[in-house]
Amino acid sequence: GYTGALTRQPWRDPVDEAKYPQVSPVKLINSLLVGTSCWIPAPTVRWDGQLWISLRQPELSYPADGQIATDAVAPGWWFEARAELVLRYLTRAGSHASVWDIGGGSGTMARCLMDIGSPPVVVVEPMWASAQLAIPRSTAVFASPLEDLALPPKSLPAVLLLDVIEHLANPDEILSRVAPLISDEGVVIVTVPAHKSLWSSVDEASGHYRRYSRSLLRRTLESNGLRVTTMRHAFSTLYIPALLARRLSRTNSPSEALAVDRKRLHPSPRVDLFLRRLSRLEHRLPAKLAPRFGTSLVAVARPVQ
Repeated sequence: GYTGALTRQPWRDPVDEAKYPQVSPVKLINSLLVGTSCWIPAPTVRWDGQLWISLRQPELSYPADGQIATDAVAPGWWFEARAELVLRYLTRAGSHASVWDIGGGSGTMARCLMDIGSPPVVVVEPMWASAQLAIPRSTAVFASPLEDLALPPKSLPAVLLLDVIEHLANPDEILSRVAPLISDEGVVIVTVPAHKSLWSSVDEASGHYRRYSRSLLRRTLESNGLRVTTMRHAFSTLYIPALLARRLSRTNSPSEALAVDRKRLHPSPRVDLFLRRLSRLEHRLPAKLAPRFGTSLVAVARPVQ
C-alpha cells in the first residue's frame, strides 16, 4: 500500500529529505496502482532523482508562459472551489488508492485536492517546466505524455482531465488512451469550458479549440468507451457576468487576454472570499437541481464494461 514517504510538501517548499526518506520511485508508483498491477518503466522515460522525465516533449496548444505565470502564486477561489467539487465526486465514486491528474500542469489542483483530504495525487504533465513546479505539490510527477508511460491496463483507480481536452484538436487521442487504463471500479472526472456563447479572446490566447455543450461532451466521452454517470454545470453564478464581460471586452493581444484571466482567478481578498462562498453554496446543490448553465461543465464517467 501507499507509504506516504513522498507526500506533498507545504506550498512551493522543497522536499525535506531528512523528514521524508527516499522510497524506490518504481515501488512508490506501483503502490499507487490498482490491485496486482505491476508497472515497469518504459525505455521512453527515466528517473532523474525528483521526477520521471520522458525523452520527448510533444507540441502543445497551451501557452507555457501563461500557465507558469498563473501558477506562480498560491491558488485562489476558482481552483479551490473546483477542487472541492471534484473531491466531492471522487468521494461519492468510492475509495481510491490514488488520483492521476493527467495534464496536471504545475500541480495547482494536486495541491488544492490534497489540502482538503484527497488521496495521493500523481501529476502527469508533458510540459517540462510546469512539471518541475509540481514536484513539491503532489505525490509523484511524470514530465511526460501519458502514452510514454506504458501503464498496465485497468491500473488507475481515478483519473482527472481538468480543462485538458479543449486544448486538443482531436480529444479522442487522449480519451482513447485513458479509458483502457481505468480499473473496473475506477472513475474519470472531466471538466471543460462551457457554452459557445462565452467564446472570447481568452479562449484563443489559452489555446482552446472549442467550448463544450452537454451533448457534445457526452458524445465525446461515450465514443471513447466511457459511460457518463453525472454531468452538471459549474460556476453558474458567473455565467451572466462572464457573458457581459466577453461582449464588452476590448482586449486584443494574447498577453492582454491572459492578464485579464489571471486577474479573474486572483481578485482582491474580499472578492475572493465572496466568490469562494458563492461557489461553495452552488456546488453543494445536487446535480439534478444545479442550473443548466455555467462557465464550466463537469462530467463523471466510468469505463464501459
